[in-house]
Amino acid sequence: QYNIVIDTQQLLKSSIIMGLSGGKRKIALDGGREFSFIFANEIIKTHKKQFDVNYHVVNRNLEIAKYLGCQNPAPEFILPDFSKEYSSEIKNITERLDKTKKTITIAPATTWENKHWTVEGWQEVINYYCEKNNIIITASENEKVLTSKILEKISNKSKIIDLTGKTNLADLVYIFKISDLLITPDSGSAHIAWAVNHPKIVTLFFATSPNRNAPFGEKYKFIQSEIECSPCMKKKCRLKTDKIRCKKQIKPIEVINIVNEVLQ
Repeated sequence: QYNIVIDTQQLLKSSIIMGLSGGKRKIALDGGREFSFIFANEIIKTHKKQFDVNYHVVNRNLEIAKYLGCQNPAPEFILPDFSKEYSSEIKNITERLDKTKKTITIAPATTWENKHWTVEGWQEVINYYCEKNNIIITASENEKVLTSKILEKISNKSKIIDLTGKTNLADLVYIFKISDLLITPDSGSAHIAWAVNHPKIVTLFFATSPNRNAPFGEKYKFIQSEIECSPCMKKKCRLKTDKIRCKKQIKPIEVINIVNEVLQ
């Protein structure tokens, strides 16, 4: 029996929850997908389309705050205190870090395959940095195939801390707090690191747009694939041939150059 329920995801599954919530005011932005608007009794008319690649999704959601009377709402990402939830295993593993070196965390995976970089690209970047830096790899258990492929051709695997399948959300927050830099595609990891407000972030963009999906603000670096169909905003590539064309557009040397700039 909520007074107000807001659907920001605007998919059928989220709108059904809103519809069943018993909320008096059920609010959504216009342009929702999968007929999600049918469960809302208040629809906010926006001046930008939902998938406008040049309008950040945070700004789009702030339109709801303005609609509800917030004057000039400033985005602030507040995380709960996870310190009591850090696993002893993660703490023990990270004690292996050489305190004289900078720590680079690699989070190579996300839910959209079309957001992924090439295995060879990750391998070249990791091989470049692993001698002079601490390298941590994070990913969920179901992304183990990807991280295993990446590690196949790493020259000195013993120096890599592979945490694939070993972290929960609290552990991830801990890892970002002790990291100097995160390199990742457009992913949840980028936004969690942004919320932690400690590591510098370099994000790689292929199918999605940094203007819409990058960590909010101007202090984070990104590299975007530059081909005519990028950003396509599609989960799967629509090209008939060369389906990793946009991924090959970003060269390892470009990532290395921007990481060197950020780590100075």
